[in-house]
Amino acid sequence: KNFETASIKANYKSETDYLNLQATFPNLIYGANTIKNVSLQADTDSNKLVYNLGIEKLQSDKYQINQINLSGDVIDDKIQYLFQILDSDKKQQYQISGELAALETGTRISLDPNGLMLNYDTWTVTADNSIDILTQSQGIKAKNFILENNGSQLAINSINEAANAPIDVEFKNFEIESLTHIIKKDSLLARGKINGKAQLRDITTDLKFVGDLLISDLEVMNSKVGNLDVKVTNTRREDTYNALIILTENGNDVRVFGGYNPKIDALRLQANIKSLQLLTLQGFANQTISNPSGYLSGDLKISGGLAAPKINGEVKFNEVGLTVNALNATFKNINQPILFTDEGIRFNQFQIADSENNKLSLNGRILTSNYSDFKFNLR
Repeated sequence: KNFETASIKANYKSETDYLNLQATFPNLIYGANTIKNVSLQADTDSNKLVYNLGIEKLQSDKYQINQINLSGDVIDDKIQYLFQILDSDKKQQYQISGELAALETGTRISLDPNGLMLNYDTWTVTADNSIDILTQSQGIKAKNFILENNGSQLAINSINEAANAPIDVEFKNFEIESLTHIIKKDSLLARGKINGKAQLRDITTDLKFVGDLLISDLEVMNSKVGNLDVKVTNTRREDTYNALIILTENGNDVRVFGGYNPKIDALRLQANIKSLQLLTLQGFANQTISNPSGYLSGDLKISGGLAAPKINGEVKFNEVGLTVNALNATFKNINQPILFTDEGIRFNQFQIADSENNKLSLNGRILTSNYSDFKFNLR
């Protein structure tokens, strides 16, 4: 939509290996995205290269990041870095500093033990922390990558010294907003507290996940979700992952269980929905609805694969009401079920009333074999 002239000025002298570079990028608006006042400086100083990258603002209709700065130097196959984000009052909100070092087998990333700030809070880091990204798809190796602050902890460690060994990720009272505040705009993307342990396997080839995590007091886009208990195991059959996901609190009572075989893309899940408050779903609806009320209930069986799932069962609307923001129209008194079949979604005398109690009746089917492409046969 808008683009201001970018400028790059550079001077290089081969005799002395001297480099001076200055670049500016004042403004770019592309769709709903804005990049404002990008500046890059790079200079040689004795036997090292010194760099500084600044961005005044990254912004879209969903997020905003202010005052980004990345600086440091390059010397002897090592990059020293200092990454900072300031808030709208130009107060430091995030800081990450450390080193990238070239290894014979890849690249090592480490954090400065005294250089970590997340959402205004100073975190301690173990002195010998490292994450090695190995070449030729040998995997990732983590050692003593432990962050702590006032009872909160995030620990990342490979289970042994093998190149592609599974990696344990452990959370203790870890506040999600420590990270999600980075991209906050009008509302926070998510908040809540994570406890538990997960294990990542085959990270660079075919990522797999097992774990036992509890996310308590979860909120998404200011909508209260509840407590989310996620258990994923891989003990009975090597190729099958079994899951148990339970959502409680804030009027919600949902239980999802079953398994998935990624090798053959085979799903076998069941969802028992005693109560799923429509208010819980508001944060996931990308501001398309407001003023939600009522709840959903029902039972679903999910088979097939991720590319073409087959969903069978029923979801019932219970005293559901909502405002569709694009229409500025309020609907209420929705109490009928919708049916899920191998062919798609079926409506049978599905009634909706507007704010003046005028009624609309919907019959027919939404036909789909993969829940990505749809055909409509509705009255």
